[in-house]
Amino acid sequence: MSGQSVTPILWGVGTVRTLRAHWVMHELGIDYECRPIRPRTPAMDRADFRAINPDCKVPALQYGDLTLVESTAIMLFLGETYAARAPGLIPQGAADRARFFEWMSFISTELDAASLYTIRRHHDLHEIYGLAPVAVKVAREYFLRMLCKPARQIQSGAPYLLGETFTLADILLVTCLRFADRMGVERPAGFDDYFQRLTGRPAFQAAMKANHT
Repeated sequence: MSGQSVTPILWGVGTVRTLRAHWVMHELGIDYECRPIRPRTPAMDRADFRAINPDCKVPALQYGDLTLVESTAIMLFLGETYAARAPGLIPQGAADRARFFEWMSFISTELDAASLYTIRRHHDLHEIYGLAPVAVKVAREYFLRMLCKPARQIQSGAPYLLGETFTLADILLVTCLRFADRMGVERPAGFDDYFQRLTGRPAFQAAMKANHT
């Protein structure tokens, strides 16, 4: 798919997960519409938003008749649909593609869902999900332990997770590192150069502005 005849509509700003979608949009140079609604605000109850996403979560992507509501799925769909603009964002060779999806799965599950969102729910959002200091402590320790896997790759001298090529997996990892900063989880020093290089990309800077609309 070329995607040239459709103007995507991206719902959501203000979170790390919405940042991912905005970042991919800007890496690909996509002309898209942003509907700047934030989670846990009255805007989430807008009838037009509930019509496309009854679960009322962001980000949500409308692309013609297609609606996607998971940040990783949105990233992958945009990367595939607009692949001609940045072919390296999703590798094409079988082995590289397998390693790419391994990274995407690992970061989404072990770093984001299992670790950071446990901290988010039971610390920042404890009034909703309840205080669970032991779970938060264990989640912090688990996150840092799981970071050893990408750390080995980055500290081996490779500029990106898949070697010389910047991919969606790097976007996913950097947004998790940024989320960890916000959660007060100290980032290991070995990621400093990697983090600074990637957050210095023009597309990231543009995405940050869009995500704080």
